[in-house]
Amino acid sequence: MYRFILLFFILGKAHFVVAQQHRVVVKDLSGQFKLFSDGAYVNPDSVSLESNTIYIGVDAAEFKGDFLEFENAQPLVLFINGQLAANLEAGKRKFNLDSLSSIYTSELTLAIHHQQKARPDCAVKIIAFVSAVRADDDLAERNRNRFHDFSIIAFGVLMTCFVLLYRSNPQLLFDYLNFIKLFSGQEREENVLSTKIVASGNLLFYGIGSMLLSFLLLAINFYARGSWSWLQVNDYYSVTRLLFSWVSLSVFIFALLILKSLIVFSFSRLFDFAEAATIQFFNFIRLVFMISLLIGVLLIIYFVFGVAAKQSFMRLFDVMSWVLAFWIPIVFLKLLKRSPYSTFHLFSYLCATEIFPVVIVVKLLFL
Repeated sequence: MYRFILLFFILGKAHFVVAQQHRVVVKDLSGQFKLFSDGAYVNPDSVSLESNTIYIGVDAAEFKGDFLEFENAQPLVLFINGQLAANLEAGKRKFNLDSLSSIYTSELTLAIHHQQKARPDCAVKIIAFVSAVRADDDLAERNRNRFHDFSIIAFGVLMTCFVLLYRSNPQLLFDYLNFIKLFSGQEREENVLSTKIVASGNLLFYGIGSMLLSFLLLAINFYARGSWSWLQVNDYYSVTRLLFSWVSLSVFIFALLILKSLIVFSFSRLFDFAEAATIQFFNFIRLVFMISLLIGVLLIIYFVFGVAAKQSFMRLFDVMSWVLAFWIPIVFLKLLKRSPYSTFHLFSYLCATEIFPVVIVVKLLFL
């Protein structure tokens, strides 16, 4: 009984706070509804199941000080962690997440039940109440501080990885960061060319390059206010979510590099040009590091001179696209002297291994 008394007290207190402050939507949970089918929670679109109960999970620890808001057009019943919490009449109801976590646990499983045989129609949002005068600035500062915390963690991880790589194989590290060789027309004997593409040391470099590039992409997208459609700025509300986005994007870029290596080696055999594959792929990894360092330097310049315009950060995506485009003539000149076939044969090989993949990546990710 004391839980219900405390819950009604929370509701009354929430309405008093709303009257004094400005409402800001932190996250819309309406698109994360689940249905329960065959002992598991599934997406509503993946099954044809008709159910009068929908489920949604909320981690209250990630939204400290925020509120859970329900908006429904018909009466519904709310269960939290399997316990009856409230009867939701038509309209809006708000719950303090800190108080809910103290009553139940920080991991909340919400079940919204319609008493008739119809799927509940309800909007669920995480909202915050801040000063009406400073609402936008406070929320932006809140996200910015969380991104700064994430940046410190990410920078520490990257620096640790580079130190470990330097201690384990300094010559290989210097070979990858030697950008002069990227533009050299002749390939000399070097450490990277004497190792296999899938050697453990090389795979570590691919992973570090993926982590560095993904971190810079997250930084650009954050300061460009979510202009990159693959990563919306609304996802930047907690350090945990940012770390998850960083790891996910790093794995995605790493997978693209592995896919590119398979494409290069497959078509090099098809075009009977196997000796070019190792040179081509290793120099592409150098290009990834060069793009990362170039973007990193530009970001530092932006911060030193206080550049905050959204368009300025969006232009960094254009820089990446142009550098990828200039890679085509660079690799063409590097392979031209080694090709025993005609120029048209080499151009056809580069269309399959470089031009088409670069156009597809740039089109999907940046345009």
